[in-house]
Amino acid sequence: MDSATKQTVISAVIGGLAALTIAFAAKKIRCKLRNKRGGHHHWRSQSELITLDSNNMPAAIGPYTKGKMVKLSDGSALAWSSGQLGLDPKSNDLVTGEDNVVAQAEQVLKNLKALAEDNGFDLEKHTVKNTVYLTDMADFNKVNQVYMKYYRGGENPYPARTCIAINALPKGGLVEIESVFFKPAEQRK
Repeated sequence: MDSATKQTVISAVIGGLAALTIAFAAKKIRCKLRNKRGGHHHWRSQSELITLDSNNMPAAIGPYTKGKMVKLSDGSALAWSSGQLGLDPKSNDLVTGEDNVVAQAEQVLKNLKALAEDNGFDLEKHTVKNTVYLTDMADFNKVNQVYMKYYRGGENPYPARTCIAINALPKGGLVEIESVFFKPAEQRK
């Protein structure tokens, strides 16, 4: 290794060590300032994994939970629902109506609303993403009409969404929706 390359390597190592030292010192100072203000510092953030449940929606029809939530150390929460079919919560059978896809879409959203509310979320306010599965893309507009009863836009913008046409759903369902919820930490006053 020539002299110039050796000096470059030595400078890089010294620069890296200096940056690590400064970062460590800054972290120590930040901790001391927090402690003086009555705060506390966690070297590792604490989060909690919680299984979502609701007695106001149908039981899972397979080996899965109704959803999972990660509660973060700052008090915010991020949750994922399992896909929901238009199942009646009491009978666990698909609902029917004048138009079965409309009836099932309505029940799917009722089930998701129950899951959200029973776990501290507001369906319209805290849903950040939905994935909609349809067995017939011709039903897209009908499902949208039902969807807009639960997600009105305006003050709470519509969640992000993907709609996918698939060959079949469990139990002969016509529509399935899975959701992602996010609830920010409450602001301290």
